[in-house]
Amino acid sequence: MQRIRRALEEYNETENSEHPLLDPRLETDGINMFLHDGDEYMNLNPGPKQLGLPQVLSTYLKRIDRLADGRVDFYPFIVGQDVHEPRTIQISPGVAFGRPVLAGTGIATDVIAGRFRARDSISDLAEEYGVSTSIVEDAIRWSSLI
Repeated sequence: MQRIRRALEEYNETENSEHPLLDPRLETDGINMFLHDGDEYMNLNPGPKQLGLPQVLSTYLKRIDRLADGRVDFYPFIVGQDVHEPRTIQISPGVAFGRPVLAGTGIATDVIAGRFRARDSISDLAEEYGVSTSIVEDAIRWSSLI
């Protein structure tokens, strides 16, 4: 809470808002708060006007969706750390109790990986779950990373 208070104090020095936490330009990495203004991310926590590394922050923060109903969906990197990497795996507290699932479904990645380890083929799994083989491969790859 102290970090949030300090970040909001920093925010209030430059911005005029009665409800700063509703500002859509505010983003977080879970540790620090950032003000996304144009192409820059200003880190509101450490001190006055410290800018974040825009490309790095932008890449990671674009993998988080904040939905209108308050939900937050996270799409982890599977292969590399490219902002254009497909969003095939979803982690959301409101879906499968936060377990990684195939995006847009409730199918847990560990279930698919377990079936693959039990000798089900990738093409059979893809057909059964109605997804492409690359999505099944991502689920297996993700389960081996965690």
